[in-house]
Amino acid sequence: MRSTQTLNKRVGPWLAFGDDWFAAQQDALLRMANSRVTGPAFRRLLRLPLNQRILRLGPQFVQRPGQFQFHSHPKFAKRLYYGLKPAWWALHGWDWAIADRWMPSWSMGLTTLEAYPEPSGGSVTMDGRCYESTDNQAWATKRGAANGTVAVVNETTLGVTIREDLADPGTNWNSWGRVYLLFDTSPIGAGVDLISATLGLMGQSKLNQMNFTDNQYSTCLVTSNPTSNTTLAVGDYNITKFGATRLAADLAYSVFSASSLNNIALNAYGLAAVSTSAVTKFGMLWNADRDNTEPSGFTRGVHLDAKMVWYAADQTGTSNDPILTINYSATPTSGKLARNVVMGPVRIG
Repeated sequence: MRSTQTLNKRVGPWLAFGDDWFAAQQDALLRMANSRVTGPAFRRLLRLPLNQRILRLGPQFVQRPGQFQFHSHPKFAKRLYYGLKPAWWALHGWDWAIADRWMPSWSMGLTTLEAYPEPSGGSVTMDGRCYESTDNQAWATKRGAANGTVAVVNETTLGVTIREDLADPGTNWNSWGRVYLLFDTSPIGAGVDLISATLGLMGQSKLNQMNFTDNQYSTCLVTSNPTSNTTLAVGDYNITKFGATRLAADLAYSVFSASSLNNIALNAYGLAAVSTSAVTKFGMLWNADRDNTEPSGFTRGVHLDAKMVWYAADQTGTSNDPILTINYSATPTSGKLARNVVMGPVRIG
């Protein structure tokens, strides 16, 4: 069995490369990213596009002209760490043995490389789910439960899943889940006009044993308010932790891809829910759950399942992570890693 540290992308020596480190090294990082000499290799290391100027780079985000992209874990910190791992440990040894003791001005700020520190400011985010799995419960009981039976933030996949409990004419339910997706969008800062935003979820699997129609089984994006930004408790299953307003058109089962990126375009309410100074908190719900409308006329049986599942931040690697892309105009004037930049053409869409 893998350890919690292995499963949790938010724990590891790459967290030494937090907001403070990226801010201190921002000029050097941008020179490497935008230089004709070092840019191609550096961008391949971080898996960044080769044809757009990089304006800012943080542990979990990149800013290009007219666009931010956010991840739910420190993706770029991790790629920097693993891509240049021998060099970082050599510099850590230099800081620990010499620079921080005798030559502080020569320190690279990597004394704590092996201490697994929290990213500076403590604004770590998570994705996870809560579900209630008590057998043979009526709709109102299952939906209105104050607490779930399980709350977890270190799974490699997430999804809006439902299990029906009894054969026809039973109307009882076994379980369903509610999902949280949090992004640290504070680097956007003040003075920014958000034009559009898209949430990307890489599909992993889907199943519809109950033969739901799309009207009966879709996934809806809403706001969320978990007790903590870094973990979940069984009380976070409570439906009152989720907003009532849809932030995008529902993602229908027939449209959901189990093998490619599912892009969810935010509407005006969704854009308004994006925080430019703190953590943006999304939730994903079964549409019937959000609307409190029990489906009827579907295929019933013992433990039949319906699910739409995507990869979570804790999936091995970083290519399948949830991603929030935000298109903007104007120049950020505050926020983490804020700096004066010269804006190029605004890229919309």
